[in-house]
Amino acid sequence: DHDVCVNSVKALLKNGGRLIDTAYMYGNEEAVGEGVRQAMAEYGIPREEIFVITKIYPSQFDDPETAIDTALEKLNIGYIDMMLLHHPGANDVKAYKAMEKYVGEGKIRSLGLSNYYVKEINDVAWDLIEMADKPMTIIYDGARNLAHNLLAEDGSVGIRVTNEYFSKQLCQRFRKAIVSTSANISGSPSPANYSEISEEVKQAVDYIVESRRDEKVEAKPSSIVRLSAKGEIKIIRM
Repeated sequence: DHDVCVNSVKALLKNGGRLIDTAYMYGNEEAVGEGVRQAMAEYGIPREEIFVITKIYPSQFDDPETAIDTALEKLNIGYIDMMLLHHPGANDVKAYKAMEKYVGEGKIRSLGLSNYYVKEINDVAWDLIEMADKPMTIIYDGARNLAHNLLAEDGSVGIRVTNEYFSKQLCQRFRKAIVSTSANISGSPSPANYSEISEEVKQAVDYIVESRRDEKVEAKPSSIVRLSAKGEIKIIRM
């Protein structure tokens, strides 16, 4: 129901909620937009505090420009904070490239994929990992919902991708990524191997694994790639 949706959006925003998810297939973009506009007017909420996500459906991928324009018109909130491809489908690359054009025009602020699974992600990402003969660090500008102490001053997060056996086993056992930091005190040089880690650091940690303690070979510096929230890639070090 249109009015129920409008009032639900207003209630959410009035009570501090700021994230709203909609889609072409949900059939409520007009109501969501009306709720946002009314809440902004009645409660004095700045537009930039509200984050609206919508999605275009595979049936729209043949003519993505019309789909995007329709979403902008229905929502009528100035711009779309994030637009997703709702599902994989024919012409999804065409649709994504169209969304990129609207990002350049400022009508969409960020892009993404919905209901895409690992096997459907572009093979280039896996090629970079498989071809690497040393760890790779991906600096991602679009980090969200992470603890502040994991983020750099500019809001980015560093993600280390490794083929090193022990690290991979840890991630697989825990079934999640691991937060890591350099084994040195701020301001002192980073150790090249276990033997160079200071006793002060060793005594301060809860547990030290046995893996690679005897290794003397100096590790290669990681490759560094910066990935922007717009999907732009910049190679910093290879």
